[in-house]
Amino acid sequence: MARVSVIGLLALGAWMQSWVQVPRLPRQSLQGRRCMDEEVSELVAAGCSCREPRLARECFEAALGLLTDSAQRVDLLMRIGDAYLEDSLPDIALEWFEKAQGELDQELRLAAPQRAALMARRAAARSRRSGSAQGLQKSLEQCESAMELLRGSGDLDSDTGIFVRRVLGDLLVRSGRHQEALLELQALPPEVASMASLGLAHLANENFQAARDTFEDVLDELEEETEDLDTPLAARCLQGLGLAYNGCGDAEAALEPLQAARTILEWRGRIGTEDGSRCLLALGDVYAELDDFEEALHCFELVCLNAEVGTAADVCIDVEDLFEKIEDARLQLRHSDARRLFGDEDDAGEK
Repeated sequence: MARVSVIGLLALGAWMQSWVQVPRLPRQSLQGRRCMDEEVSELVAAGCSCREPRLARECFEAALGLLTDSAQRVDLLMRIGDAYLEDSLPDIALEWFEKAQGELDQELRLAAPQRAALMARRAAARSRRSGSAQGLQKSLEQCESAMELLRGSGDLDSDTGIFVRRVLGDLLVRSGRHQEALLELQALPPEVASMASLGLAHLANENFQAARDTFEDVLDELEEETEDLDTPLAARCLQGLGLAYNGCGDAEAALEPLQAARTILEWRGRIGTEDGSRCLLALGDVYAELDDFEEALHCFELVCLNAEVGTAADVCIDVEDLFEKIEDARLQLRHSDARRLFGDEDDAGEK
């Protein structure tokens, strides 16, 4: 039980859903089962309360080894996949979602909400892995099928329904259906993950002040939960905050959150992912606004490298626009070098 007491410290204040009741057993067996249920509950609560994906995975995987009930196993398999997806590892996330699908295929009795939740998770992972507009459209169709399943079972307003609707909102943003995404996400309860998605929808609709306020609220919530803002979710919110400030015309204010987001992604080894490329693009734009063309060029060239090695999704990069930004930054640097060598044209004319 030492393992439980250590990991269980993470679960302080966490709450989890009740587990399926077990059948009557002899007293000794029942006591052993109760201890095991308590251990599973502590591990799951610890994972749910942890914003660090790696630690959450460790808790869920430890709990998974203690379970035989199919419904509980499917739930944990999906949670493990979620943690990998949160850490920008869609290929590994899909492996866990496929394991969950295997459990579902063996247990046809499992309810529609669990099937819908898995459909949405696989759609999200595939959209991140594929990176193509066609793959994104297929993911969107799969998530809409999950919504239909929930409508049929009357579970749209359940916790699972809210999760699937948030995934749908994210996919709508990525598909360019920005107004639909905003309406979908505005209807969700104001919890951290949904608010972060709402902030992105505000950005996509160029509601920059609303996006700024939303991301600031989310970051305040995250800071209350943990002393260090170093999770993937925090990086996305910091990036969103920087984009919102820049959209409001305040490039100087945008620089700090974007630099913080880049630091988190670099520390986590995720600067080469889609999230990293989006962050570098935004940071390059801000450096260009502040006439720091050397740093801007460095950011844009890193995005170009990500695209060349295939680690950044096609849907997040306008290649022609990226090349124009690179050429403009190089041109500005040449002009800057010329001014240092020969002075401004006005000064040269006076001489």
